[in-house]
Amino acid sequence: MCCVGGVNIINHFTFGAYMKRFLMCLVCVGLLFAAVTGHAAKAPVATKPMTQEEFEAKRKDYMADKITNKNFIALCDKVLKDAEAAGSKDFTARVLNVRAYARIDAKDAKGAYADADKIIEIDPDNPLGYIVRLRVLEVLDREGKTDEAVGYIKKIAERTSDAEDKKQILQYAEDYPLLKKAIAPKALWKAFDENEVAAEDAYKGKVISVKGKIHAITTSVTGYPQITFAVDPYGVNSVHCELPKEARPEIAKLKKGKEVIIAGKCTGMTMKSVFLRDCRILE
Repeated sequence: MCCVGGVNIINHFTFGAYMKRFLMCLVCVGLLFAAVTGHAAKAPVATKPMTQEEFEAKRKDYMADKITNKNFIALCDKVLKDAEAAGSKDFTARVLNVRAYARIDAKDAKGAYADADKIIEIDPDNPLGYIVRLRVLEVLDREGKTDEAVGYIKKIAERTSDAEDKKQILQYAEDYPLLKKAIAPKALWKAFDENEVAAEDAYKGKVISVKGKIHAITTSVTGYPQITFAVDPYGVNSVHCELPKEARPEIAKLKKGKEVIIAGKCTGMTMKSVFLRDCRILE
């Protein structure tokens, strides 16, 4: 028997070779089992990035309630990662915009604001970021933010190239406080009826806005088109809004019962009626 240092070299070699063959058999059996049962390790299959057209189709599916809010946001996360990796600034901004609106649907103001800020960061000249911020503010964060909203609208106008569109957006910025602070005709009339002095201090000589359903469309005694809001079932007590003569074509399209917002200068109460002059229809 051949020994070195008290170790049986032949037996040691034989045992090592046996273990090696045994381990190889285990590997082969494992591979065979995996192949039979479908558990063999497979190389990950690379997925093709979604095209803008495919993403738009998914957006339409979401709008049609074919995809849940949670799943659509997860889809946006993946598409956004691919768009950023490809260096596509326009597509990235588009996906961020769409995801922001999905987050608004989920009442996630913080997430939607973050998407808006990311759009502004990657593309400062793109109005989308400020459009999203305005939308979040209007839907989820409305209290006491009129000035902030007007600021966003002006930034949108600055980033709009078309002259006519820019003009309309700036007009909207001017009208925004009146749109948001419009009062009911009945509330305005009641203020004058209960305390005419206090109401005059609050409203007379100022441009204000009223929101209500049209009771009558007439021509005033001075020849101007006039829209009347009734504050009682018979229209005896009312708020009269006098508009310029050039507004006749616009007024001719209106009908009784339609809800409108009208802005004009309040001239006070006369014979149980409150009057607004130099009016224009805001909405």
